Amino acid sequence: MTPWVNDYIGRPFEDGSSRADACDCWGLVRRVMMEQFDVFLPSLSYGKSEAERHALVDSLRPEFEQRQAPEHGAIVLFFVEGRRAHLGVCIEGTDVLHMMASQGCVLTPLTSRWLANGISGYFVPRSR
Repeated sequence: MTPWVNDYIGRPFEDGSSRADACDCWGLVRRVMMEQFDVFLPSLSYGKSEAERHALVDSLRPEFEQRQAPEHGAIVLFFVEGRRAHLGVCIEGTDVLHMMASQGCVLTPLTSRWLANGISGYFVPRSR
């Protein structure tokens, strides 16, 4: 396993935050992409409504290329409890590092039943 992943595991969830000590899913993705892949993603502000989150995801699509298969460092877009706008970072093509409100930062296998049929795509920034 990629050793730096352990630096993120267990960090607490905080909605709307991208701080090093607590963040939401976009904050984690931004931080990991910057710290581990030298990719700088925009700071985003969004409301809690599903419509706002969906619109934000759709507005960012032109900035990313979709991949057909998981790859290390790709951003994983997936559904969680019916919410499309949940994001994480693909680790070694086998796992996703992401935030859960109840557990903080976790590593989940892409083959997990929890993710079954929930992955919407794998994306890499065009600048990468």
